[in-house]
Amino acid sequence: MKVLLKYFQGYCLVTVLAPLLKLAEALLELTVPLIVAKIIDQAIPTGIVSELYPYLLTMFAVAFISLIMADSSQFMSAKAAVGFTENLTNDLYSQVIQLGEWAVNQISPESLIARLTADAAQVQAGLNTSLRLFLRSPFIVFGAFFMAMRLNFSLSMFFLMMIVLLFAVVFLILRWTSPLYQAIRQVFDKLVQLTRQQIQGIRVIKAFDKQASEIQEFSDHNQSVTRQQVKVAQIGTLINPLTYVIVNVFLVIIIWQGGTSQSRHYDPRGDRRDY
Repeated sequence: MKVLLKYFQGYCLVTVLAPLLKLAEALLELTVPLIVAKIIDQAIPTGIVSELYPYLLTMFAVAFISLIMADSSQFMSAKAAVGFTENLTNDLYSQVIQLGEWAVNQISPESLIARLTADAAQVQAGLNTSLRLFLRSPFIVFGAFFMAMRLNFSLSMFFLMMIVLLFAVVFLILRWTSPLYQAIRQVFDKLVQLTRQQIQGIRVIKAFDKQASEIQEFSDHNQSVTRQQVKVAQIGTLINPLTYVIVNVFLVIIIWQGGTSQSRHYDPRGDRRDY
């Protein structure tokens, strides 16, 4: 990890500010249920419309500030990711050109090309996503659970079960797709190798009139890479529907349990209604 930190040189400030702004955005989002609860408890019972205005202005202010923080965080995350990848790729390239012929052949030129191109792009995308979600996602999840416990401790146990299931779904899908990404890398290296060989031997291919067979071979390898990537993407897309089902099932359970509890002893408080 210490080896990689040097590649943040020149981008340290935006690297730190990006997740902190996301954290601040998450904090503001968690205040919205409290504002709604106060509206139900204090503003609505009075029957005076003007009592709602301060709360509505507060909610608009929270939304506006959250938008500014989110946009700023997105910009800083992208800037940090691009800068880190640029420094890393430049250093990697300087190391590659110093390799001897034996080392290059042992690693394979195709693999080195893939590391400098496709892998660098994946590092950039992964770092960009991590900086945006590093603090926000866990804080939203556990912050929401804490707020739920404040509102209603018994119902928050369903919330805890939902969090555990969500983490389990994400973990299992990531573990399922991890070896598939390794397979994609191997197939992609073969595609790069084939392309390099075809470019180097273009005169021989034309001399023996092998264009059609070479095009077909390239198409087969390209389709193989595409199939592998589509397979991984299809598995990855399971996260959204599965998490959607889990969240909505537990939402129905919470509403049902809360309604049953409220019918037994009526509680008009905003915290119970806003859970």
